[in-house]
Amino acid sequence: MISVIYFTILIDPLHGQVKWDGGGGDGQWQTAANWVGDVLPKPTDNVVLDNTLVTNTYTISIPPGNNSISVKTLTISPADGKTIELRIPASSTAVPAFTATGPGYGLTINNGGIFRNASGASSGAPVAITDSIRINNGGRYIHNTSRSHATNVAVLSKAPGTESGIFEFDIPAASSTISLSDRVFGSLLLSSTAAGGTTNYTGSGTNPVLVRSDLQTAQGTSLSLNFSDTFLIKGNLFQNNGAINLGNSSRSLVMAIQGNIQQMQGGLITETGTGLQEILLNGSSNQGLQLQGTIANSVSLKINGAKGASLLSPVSLPFKLELTKGILFTSGTNLLTLQAACTVQADSLSSLGFVCGPMRKEGMSGAVPFLFPVGKDNNMRWLLIKNATGNFTVEYQKSNPQQLGSSCSGIDHISRLEYWSVSADGPLPKANLELSFNDPNSGGVTDLASLRTSRLGVGSWVDAGNIAVTGTAGSRGSVTSNFIDSFGSGTNYFTLASSASGSNPLPIALQPSRSVKQTDKATNESLSIKLFPTVARELITLLIKAGKSRSLHFIIVDLQGHIMEEVRILIQPGNNEFRVLINGFPAGWYHIFEVSSSSHFQYFPFLKF
Repeated sequence: MISVIYFTILIDPLHGQVKWDGGGGDGQWQTAANWVGDVLPKPTDNVVLDNTLVTNTYTISIPPGNNSISVKTLTISPADGKTIELRIPASSTAVPAFTATGPGYGLTINNGGIFRNASGASSGAPVAITDSIRINNGGRYIHNTSRSHATNVAVLSKAPGTESGIFEFDIPAASSTISLSDRVFGSLLLSSTAAGGTTNYTGSGTNPVLVRSDLQTAQGTSLSLNFSDTFLIKGNLFQNNGAINLGNSSRSLVMAIQGNIQQMQGGLITETGTGLQEILLNGSSNQGLQLQGTIANSVSLKINGAKGASLLSPVSLPFKLELTKGILFTSGTNLLTLQAACTVQADSLSSLGFVCGPMRKEGMSGAVPFLFPVGKDNNMRWLLIKNATGNFTVEYQKSNPQQLGSSCSGIDHISRLEYWSVSADGPLPKANLELSFNDPNSGGVTDLASLRTSRLGVGSWVDAGNIAVTGTAGSRGSVTSNFIDSFGSGTNYFTLASSASGSNPLPIALQPSRSVKQTDKATNESLSIKLFPTVARELITLLIKAGKSRSLHFIIVDLQGHIMEEVRILIQPGNNEFRVLINGFPAGWYHIFEVSSSSHFQYFPFLKF
């Protein structure tokens, strides 16, 4: 009797696809029993390492010694929550040790997958990828050898879905040069584990560097650069301890960051060359700065992002702060400090970029003025300190200074809109203060001769002088105080004031400063009132939309019912605008009524200071 044994051979629908089943139990690539069908992959095969047959996390090592493997493509694709690592071990000396010929992605690393090149070869490039390397989000390629990597980083895929795929340098050497010029990474991680906990990476070039997600330097890792282009980080910069040297030569680099910066204690951002190095924040959302280490030497910080930035820790700058676009938010806890040699660049005629919150300048000395580009609510309201000695902290407050003190001495009245807080320390701090105004936001500067700076004394606002003015009444300008040589140890308060009752209302303002609308149902007409001060007069503007020509009769009455003003106007179809002078009105509340129609339009009251 002849026994016949039938074998069923399963052919994968993808031609030449080979999978790992781990049957050999030793984690070695060259053990045939570890592969489906107990057949080693051939150079024409597409190899897939996944959890179809082995459900746990596993690691595979290619052969030691001078033994190479070659495949068409390799895909590492673990199941969710699992890790699969393919490793070229330090015992491997072959060059190349791993080859993927393609076409297509020679190496694809999916989420949870790791390809580690820890080759112990004496020279050359242990990994040869003919086409390209695709590190999908959550995948990781670890360059864990001192051997060449330039050809590998040159073929990293830029396809969608690879933005946060990690390329990690973990080279077992005290110092290594890495290929950065004209390279594009997803997420870039610099580590020092293989070097024993401390290593320095260097990179140079004249072409840009792009990191499409995060740049991270791990514990004990430093980076030293020699570039004359842009190093763009579209995600976050995470710096542990160790140093980032932005320039070690005469070349100048812009490190542009579109996410957040997190620097741990012991971290240092510096430069050691003769170039001018810049950190540029140009993200599309508000960027957080948590700088617990140090920024040193000629390193500038430039804000040029639509939503600005926020300090999440105190920050001390050594060289230059440039505010081009976007507000820099600070606080008493997270204070911005400019060191003695640090300058500031901001456009005092623009509100695109300024500091919202306190700002400290240290080591002022001599006649060189210093601009504090501070502000609030999307408006810069700068303060300039001249002829200064000491350290000064300045903050602009968009609120009524009369809440700090209501009486005046030597002046007629002060602003009801704004003030500046100024703290000074150091040996005998002293200075002239130049306060800015910008109508209508400053509430009506009508006469520069009677405009004053005012300082809060003991319960009373006193005249701080007017030794110089700039600008134009009703527009923008400034007024400079007397020389102040007695700053107290606490907070000092300054605001705009007037020496004459008939000028500089600051504001004799109209509140609420909004339109009030009401519709006559019978005529389908809408009436609105907008209140605002002008340069030398106080006006109410009536904005009236009408469906037909007609006459209107308005009266303005005080709270006692006295008619203060009557206005008769002829309106035309469409939009109409009329201005009513109320310059002679005493301060107080008033109502406006339209009395010519049956509906008797009544509007909310307005307040004249």
